[in-house]
Amino acid sequence: MSERHTDSELVLIAFGTPGLLLRRATEQETQANLIRRRVMSYMSHKGERRNRLTEWQWATCYLLGDGFGQVDRAFAVEQCWDWSHVRDSSEQALANMWEVIQGYDPKHPEA
Repeated sequence: MSERHTDSELVLIAFGTPGLLLRRATEQETQANLIRRRVMSYMSHKGERRNRLTEWQWATCYLLGDGFGQVDRAFAVEQCWDWSHVRDSSEQALANMWEVIQGYDPKHPEA
């Protein structure tokens, strides 16, 4: 049975990069996935921590997303705060959202 690899792992394997770098890429990807899951737990309407943010805090985080590019409040309202803007955001945008969320929720263990 073959192992499953992410795209970043396959690139590293294809170019014969040492295993240490492969592990680091996997750890970074794991960190990015962890941040994504944490942000979604606050930003998704089904997220277990959705009620810990006020509407204003949620909107502030939403505007940090880049799924539709950089947006302002008027655009967000026009698009009915379309969820895919958050869902499709880059790792950097999600990391920015997570940093802000941590400041809003002192009860969260990672905050």
